[in-house]
Amino acid sequence: MQCCVVDFVEKLNSESLNLSEEQFQSYMRGDVLPEGTNNLYMCDGLRLIHENSIMIRRLKERQEQCLSTATDLEQRLLEFRKEYVFKVHNYDIA
Repeated sequence: MQCCVVDFVEKLNSESLNLSEEQFQSYMRGDVLPEGTNNLYMCDGLRLIHENSIMIRRLKERQEQCLSTATDLEQRLLEFRKEYVFKVHNYDIA
């Protein structure tokens, strides 16, 4: 019996499950759950892994957004400084 289970797992791939490679990898990474899967039926460990994965993905998105905003602010500050220095140097005392 165990050899049949091991053989099944070893041969498990996207083609054997009629999934695209992208779908298969998403399931293997835990990014998505099969349709109709209810968290109530997942063991505590799997539920925790899934919830943590979602939280990490959301934190990563927020971090990327913050980094983008910080980079934009840095560019705006550099441009402001450049314009300010130019105006100070070209200020004509009348």
